[in-house]
Amino acid sequence: MVTIKTIVHPTDFSEASLNAYRFAAEIARATSSDLILAHVYEKPYYSAISETSASFTLIVDTQEDAKIRQAIREQMVKMTQMDFATGVRIYEKLITDIPAWKFYEDNTVQKADLIVMGTRGATSIYHGGIVGTNAERVIRHSPIPVLSVPVGANFTGIKQILLATDFQDPLDNLVPWVITFCQLFGAELYVGIINTLNNFSTTKFAQENYAALKNKYPLPENTQLIVYNEKSVEDGIMHMCLDYGIDLIAMLTHGRTGFSHFLKGSIAEDIAAHLRVAPLLTVKNSSAA
Repeated sequence: MVTIKTIVHPTDFSEASLNAYRFAAEIARATSSDLILAHVYEKPYYSAISETSASFTLIVDTQEDAKIRQAIREQMVKMTQMDFATGVRIYEKLITDIPAWKFYEDNTVQKADLIVMGTRGATSIYHGGIVGTNAERVIRHSPIPVLSVPVGANFTGIKQILLATDFQDPLDNLVPWVITFCQLFGAELYVGIINTLNNFSTTKFAQENYAALKNKYPLPENTQLIVYNEKSVEDGIMHMCLDYGIDLIAMLTHGRTGFSHFLKGSIAEDIAAHLRVAPLLTVKNSSAA
């Protein structure tokens, strides 16, 4: 089990963001957590020329900045008054002077236990906001677990959870999160392994590793192992979700960056980029740099 005390929902007030906000509010209610609404904005600057050196200096337009902050807070107040947020402790956080997707570097956000953010799938960044391909960046770089919610997902409860793995990496960071969500929402758990032409595991390998997982962790009694043979891991996960009515996918992410990311990529990020069926919970591999 993990303890969730603070959840951060980065918002740009778009449809995708507001959809993820519902998930964040429901999880906050189930865990009695604080929910922080975070919005990144750019301060308005104007340039002034120095009379002595003839150089330009950027100065914050304080009046315009105050107007922007007030407008953002008004939007946040409306969010706190939505029906599904009733009874949730919600706080506002305005962040500036960093790229929108780096909101997790803010001192307040760094103390959070979970990020819940929206994604529009493989699209361009939404008006410079947080959703869209920025979700992939957050998954890759943030040390905080991330729940990515596709714009088409509707919160009707979390009753079926898929833990997708190839049993090649230690699951010590991920399984406690999965167990926590199972217990919070009374969900059934499926441990799924997808065989592809380039990454094939025998039935014996899957069964032995599944048995070891059950011996190590207090998985729900009704947990099941499912094995699919597909052209790609992405296709396998999609078909598992459709066949079993999955409400939440859980995966490790390696958090690769730079040249390593170029060479090996990240299946978790690819799934997040094309999410259509269910939210994706990603947790850093314990050996990730």
